[in-house]
Amino acid sequence: MNGPFYEEGYYRCEIMSQAMTKAKTGTPAFVLRFRVIQSTSGENVPKQYERTCYRYITEKTMPYFQRDLQTLGFNGHSLRQLDPMAADHVSFVGQPVEMRCAHEDDNNGEPRERWDIALQQAASQIEGEPLDSASYRQLDALFGASKKEGGSPRPTPRPRAEQQANMEVTDSDVPF
Repeated sequence: MNGPFYEEGYYRCEIMSQAMTKAKTGTPAFVLRFRVIQSTSGENVPKQYERTCYRYITEKTMPYFQRDLQTLGFNGHSLRQLDPMAADHVSFVGQPVEMRCAHEDDNNGEPRERWDIALQQAASQIEGEPLDSASYRQLDALFGASKKEGGSPRPTPRPRAEQQANMEVTDSDVPF
């Protein structure tokens, strides 16, 4: 093996197929087959190969699996709906998805690609500490003060009597 084809990073992909399976150990797994389209930086990839993402489902991995499903937009009531054979199947086929490629060694010490569903917005691509509630309050106060000083004017609420007068039908409103 010559090593991984795709560099580590984030890629725009298209889901080609999905399945619920069991690993050789009996552990349930959700499997996505997808085609790599381009890097998230907008660079075209040399070849658009298909890859596979496996999410093994255990008590410990369930929070990560739920995050993946949320990212995919799943709002079903049962994981059975992920099975293409289910009557009320929820399909992700044809859906664009952002995937993350990492490199790790296989059982023989050879490097290989490992693919995972990226978060809604890849947090690792945005550096910095998230804002806390106090920071948002300060920014909202600054935003409000800025609007009063010269930003776009706020609409002036009309008195209730004026609103009701505007809703009454007059002779000029009748088309005949």
